[in-house]
Amino acid sequence: MSLNLLYSLREGVVGLRRARSASVITVSTIAVTLTLFGIFLILTVNMQRMVQHFTELMALEVFIDKPLDERQMAELGPKISNDEGVLAIQFISREMALERFKEDFGDDPQSVLGENPLPASYQVRLKRGYQTASTIEEIASRLETIEGVDEVVYHSSLFQAVERYGRNILIIDAVILIVVFLSTTLLVANTMRLTLLSQKNSLRIMELVGATEGFIRRPYMIQGVLEGA
Repeated sequence: MSLNLLYSLREGVVGLRRARSASVITVSTIAVTLTLFGIFLILTVNMQRMVQHFTELMALEVFIDKPLDERQMAELGPKISNDEGVLAIQFISREMALERFKEDFGDDPQSVLGENPLPASYQVRLKRGYQTASTIEEIASRLETIEGVDEVVYHSSLFQAVERYGRNILIIDAVILIVVFLSTTLLVANTMRLTLLSQKNSLRIMELVGATEGFIRRPYMIQGVLEGA
């Protein structure tokens, strides 16, 4: 190891000790900032996973025309599944729909009307990448053109709210990342500037005796690396 490098290392350590208060404040501030950012990042990742999971649970309801016979019913499921945006489908018979209605509302429309008024349906879950408000509308329009489909129902406002929430999380992440990066950079740069100002006379003397610019800068670069580490 050359004498110049040994000198730079020694001066870097000495400079760190000399500016101990400023160094402690700088390192502590950076540590707290990065810790807070790490906590926020973990929370953000968990929230995004929750949003994605909630989005995957949301489904379209494809209601079927009542007059369909068994053969038409058997052909309808594969036609719905063949759409490029469909991940999975679940058939809900009229009897299952009636039981769900009783559980949700506590009433039995069949006892009043004398027949089951609820149609059979398919619950349609969408693939990732097809869960935006615009693509859902396109998929619903395509499914409604299938013979035997009476109506496609979905909560467009709910899909839009989830999509907007996920987008806002990404924007907030980007802003905080930029703020943390800039504040940390400015803090370290300002500390180094103050250190250089405090050593102004020493630097001037070193220049007068012929020290190179790299020789003068190297100890302060090492000091900055030590503070960052």
